[in-house]
Parts: sequence; structure tokens; C-alpha cells
Amino acid sequence: EHDLVKKNTNVLTTLKQLRARGATYALAGLLQCTIFHPMNIAVGLFTTCVGLYMVRVGTKAAQFLKSLKASIIDEKALLAAFQQNDRNGDGVLEVFEFEGLMYSLGIELDSDELEAAFGSIDTND
Repeated sequence: EHDLVKKNTNVLTTLKQLRARGATYALAGLLQCTIFHPMNIAVGLFTTCVGLYMVRVGTKAAQFLKSLKASIIDEKALLAAFQQNDRNGDGVLEVFEFEGLMYSLGIELDSDELEAAFGSIDTND
């Protein structure tokens, strides 16, 4: 099995954790709303919204990466797409190059999904 496929499996696990963390935030926010004070309700609603957003981003990015994993059949084609998007030829993709790679593989991610996917596989941070 190719190293990228193994790494992709680790990314999917990380994105599942993002969804679980989002669900925890949403639950904590709802619990905060049960304390009937305007500030608690405002903070609770905000926390709930942040949690639901994290669940959405994690779920959507995981779906895209899962489809990417399924599409990695031809290793030579993937390597060619990688090299085409590695504009400076250093063998490492920056975020904008990763976005080009995803687009060339037929996967369109919005900015939040792109950051979530790239951040979960970026080994430099």
C-alpha cells in the first residue's frame, strides 16, 4: 500500500476527532443555555454554533478525503499530478499547491475544508 494511502487513513481518523470535538462543543453549548442568564445563553448559543460548524467541516472534509483515497488507484498518475502542482519542485506542497492538486484530482474544497484537510496532513507544524 502506498504511503499516501496510509497517511490518508490517519487523516480520516483526525477528521473524525474534529467531528467528535465539534459534537462535544455543541453539547456543552446547549448545556450552557440551560442556565437562564442572558450571558450564559449567548455564550451557549455561540459555542453550539461553533461545535456544529466543526462537525460540518470535519464531515465534509472526511468525505472528500475518503473519495480521494478511493481514487488513488494509479500511483503514477497521482505522482504526475503531485509533480505538476509542486511549482517550486521541492517535493513539498504548500496550501495553494495542495489546493491545485485537489482540483486536478476532481475534488473541490472550500477554504475551511482545505485548511482542515491540509492541516491534518501537514507535517511541518
